[in-house]
Amino acid sequence: MRYATVAGLAGLLCLLVAWWSGLPNQDVVPPEHRAAMIPPPAAQPRDARAGNIHGTPTPQVASPDSPASRLLELLRQERYQAAVAWYDDVSRTLNDASNRALRDLIVDHARELQTSLQPERVSRLLGEYTGLFYKDVAALLLLARSQHSLGLFDAEIATLYQALNEAYQQTELSALRRQLQAAVGGRLAQLRTEQNPQAVISFYQDLLAREPDYGPFQLGLAAAAVASGDFTTARRQLRLISDPQLMDEADALWRQMADRSPPVEGDTAILPLQRAGAGFVVAATLNRVHPVRLLIDTGATLTMMRPETLRRAGVATDIAGRSVRFDTASGSLSAPVVRIDTLSLDNLAVSDLDIGVITLPNLTGVDGLLGMNYLRHFRFTVSQRDGTLSLSRTDPR
Repeated sequence: MRYATVAGLAGLLCLLVAWWSGLPNQDVVPPEHRAAMIPPPAAQPRDARAGNIHGTPTPQVASPDSPASRLLELLRQERYQAAVAWYDDVSRTLNDASNRALRDLIVDHARELQTSLQPERVSRLLGEYTGLFYKDVAALLLLARSQHSLGLFDAEIATLYQALNEAYQQTELSALRRQLQAAVGGRLAQLRTEQNPQAVISFYQDLLAREPDYGPFQLGLAAAAVASGDFTTARRQLRLISDPQLMDEADALWRQMADRSPPVEGDTAILPLQRAGAGFVVAATLNRVHPVRLLIDTGATLTMMRPETLRRAGVATDIAGRSVRFDTASGSLSAPVVRIDTLSLDNLAVSDLDIGVITLPNLTGVDGLLGMNYLRHFRFTVSQRDGTLSLSRTDPR
């Protein structure tokens, strides 16, 4: 009985050895070919145009007949149009993970070209790719950088605005803004070598058509207009600037225009001042009817008035409007802003003037502060000896 059991076990062992001998030798299958033994994933519905790329590693080529191998072959042959068209077609049969891997292969190939200083090839490849996959922010930024290397700044700016329309992450937006600043600087350098001031003005006007409220472009257009002597355009842009960080540069442009502009005939006045501590108070008229007393503050970017003073003149101060942070001689303040019809000193009126609404608890006997958004329209002098304010209009009405 014992011998029969042993014989049975030996026979079973022989069968197992024979079965194992018939299996493929796993150790001799190369790693790069193992993926080819895995069936491809089933197709799933997807948006073939969607997806931002965030640096997923390039997939390993599974086999000479794999989609990745076919795509890489077309890229290496510089058949970029065919590569993108082939990917667009095959992507409809792949799942999201497989699609992302192939998209990464295209973008990483472009990065390798950029690293090896081949921006023309990068521009051709990603021009084809982003023509179809226009939401890929990483690819658009890489395309813009290649265009910058080629000096194609107008094309770079267009690419960056396409990316800004799709980006939502702060890191992406910051990178795109930095690149846009470089693109604008590059194009301005080109235009200035041509010594064509009107071309610079037109360039800024095109930028503002894309972003009408972007303060740096408003300031840039104003500076270009001042340089060319177009003070009308400069004044129009400077009145639109509301960013407190740009006010010092804006005021410098106002002073340049005042220094270069002759006084407007008949628009001069000499007004008496009343001393108030270390400052001076001048009489003014709000909306052509209501008398006000304002403390001259050349350190204030905006003229400011108490809310009760504005309400007496029929100016609503409780409506929802913009709030602005601005500088005064005493420091920085944040306050709501309203717009009045006119503010006049003697016969010198400025229309459509922004007024900061503040309470001024530390000032008595005055209705507000007279700031630079009124004074910059004039060449002015305060004579402490005579106690007068002399104004000569340099900004035609």
